[in-house]
Amino acid sequence: MAGTNDYFREKRKSILRRQIIRGDSWEETEGKGVSGPTMVSGTDTEALDRSLFYYHRKKIVGILLLAASLAVCGLVFWLYQGSKTFSGHSVLWQKSLEGGSMASYTGFGGYILRYGRDGAVCYDRTGEVVWNQSFEMKKPIVDISGGYAVFADQQGYTIYICDASGCVGNVTTNWPITRVQVASQGVVAAILENTRSNQIVFYDKNGTALDIELKTLIEEYGYPMDIGISPDGQQLAVAYIYMDAGSMMNKVVFYNFEVGKNRQDRVVGIFMEYHNAMVGEVTFLGNEHACAFADDRVDFYSLKNALSPELAQSVTYDGRNILSVFHSDSHAGVVVEGDGSDGTRQLYVYNAAGQELFVKPVAMAYNQVEFSGDYLLLYNDTNCVIYDMGGAQIYQGSLNGTISKCISISRSRLFQVGGQVLSEIELN
Repeated sequence: MAGTNDYFREKRKSILRRQIIRGDSWEETEGKGVSGPTMVSGTDTEALDRSLFYYHRKKIVGILLLAASLAVCGLVFWLYQGSKTFSGHSVLWQKSLEGGSMASYTGFGGYILRYGRDGAVCYDRTGEVVWNQSFEMKKPIVDISGGYAVFADQQGYTIYICDASGCVGNVTTNWPITRVQVASQGVVAAILENTRSNQIVFYDKNGTALDIELKTLIEEYGYPMDIGISPDGQQLAVAYIYMDAGSMMNKVVFYNFEVGKNRQDRVVGIFMEYHNAMVGEVTFLGNEHACAFADDRVDFYSLKNALSPELAQSVTYDGRNILSVFHSDSHAGVVVEGDGSDGTRQLYVYNAAGQELFVKPVAMAYNQVEFSGDYLLLYNDTNCVIYDMGGAQIYQGSLNGTISKCISISRSRLFQVGGQVLSEIELN
């Protein structure tokens, strides 16, 4: 048995040697009638082993070079796609929206929401209806975070909480609603208004009231202008307006419902620096950053120390007023009035820590400026300008007729609502 094994081993070596030296395939070598035992000396065996070693090394190097070439080609293609700009557009599809002329639209993850006084409709990316929720509201307002959307009747008494499957909870309040916010895990915060005091109340995603309530007396705290809730639902920022010696003043207060349990009213930070500068909006940019928009500045707060928030950055604009504010869950931006030289308005974009990412002049009259996905959109009834988050202008021009709402899908695609028509647009 041992002799037979030696015979076959030597035969394989002989065939491999011929393959390496002559380039023969195994089948070609077998076809030449190689048979019988072949005696191979020790020197020949060493040479064969070296040949096999170099053969395999050459093969491995070739595979690595091919993989590196493919990776380089992929990187070049990715960089090209990431810097590509467009000058035209085409319509991929469009659908009529019955009763949509008086409605508002917003992006909702991979969906589109249409809402109005009589309810809300969720569309997928093909324009098909995912769900339809009816309600009656005099002035519907909406907030979206993560996979949740909350609808409320401003100065009314009803709240609806929805996710991608439809309505998951609803609330009827005792007092009129002035503001509403939702966290990315579904917790809802609402300001309820009374004559002498205001309540900030909280509900879970099913509409059940949580055992957390902030009652603020107007003569003590002031009037809450806006609220912002952190994505994890554990922190709250409130912009208050109050009277001091006959002057109207402003402040921003931070609450923490987890680590701040032992603090009076769960307050972990109060910032009085605004004096008579109006703070119209506060928002969280992640769980560790927040910002406040005043009429002459943007303040960025760090909440890395949850028990001691800090004012990390205060940005002013040489006395110029802020005309528009906008934000996403990680970025903030403003448009400020022009200076005395040419009067051109300026657009500023910042990251969550308050670092300036880019500045752009704004010559176009716009109806809306907003972050949409990974892009920044400015548009009016007929024209749209799109920037990426590096400040590169991707597109400037008209779209498919009247523009009421634009929602970015990718670098080259977006949804457009105009009149009662929903379209998917491809830039080219």
